[in-house]
Amino acid sequence: MIDSAVQRALAASGAVVIEGARASGKTMTALHAAASYVFIDDADAQRLLK
Repeated sequence: MIDSAVQRALAASGAVVIEGARASGKTMTALHAAASYVFIDDADAQRLLK
């Protein structure tokens, strides 16, 4: 169910934010659905955001 919701959201906007409790499968759900991704806690990503 959540996988299809993520796919619909990606098709509509190209990017989504997935929020939820720790260890609930957010990262794996996102990685399976995404063609690309950025972890915003990555040092290189932080430099790009400035």
